[in-house]
Amino acid sequence: MYDYIVQFIKSREFNGPIEDYVDNNCETFHDKDENKLEHTNIHNKYKELVENILTKMLSEIGCSPEQFVKCAEIGLKIPEDKAYFEKIIAVDNFLYFKA
Repeated sequence: MYDYIVQFIKSREFNGPIEDYVDNNCETFHDKDENKLEHTNIHNKYKELVENILTKMLSEIGCSPEQFVKCAEIGLKIPEDKAYFEKIIAVDNFLYFKA
C-alpha cells in the first residue's frame, strides 16, 4: 500500500489538479505582505481539493485514513519520499500555501 500511495502522490493525477489550481489563483497573491479574506477562501478551496483527491484515491484502494497516516509516518523517515509527505502535511499551513 505504501508504494502505491507514494507513486500516486508523485503522479500527474495527484499533482496536476493541484498545480492547475495554484496557477489559476497565484495572481491573487501579488501583494506578499497583505493577507485578504479572499486568500483564506482560496486556501480553504485548495485544502478541499487536496482532501478530495486523497479521499478518492484512498477509497479506491481500500485504505483508511489511519492507514494513510501510518504510511505518511513511514514516508517522513525516508529521505527520497519525505518532501512529498511534507507537502501533504503542509496543506493546512496558510503561510506555506501563500509562499
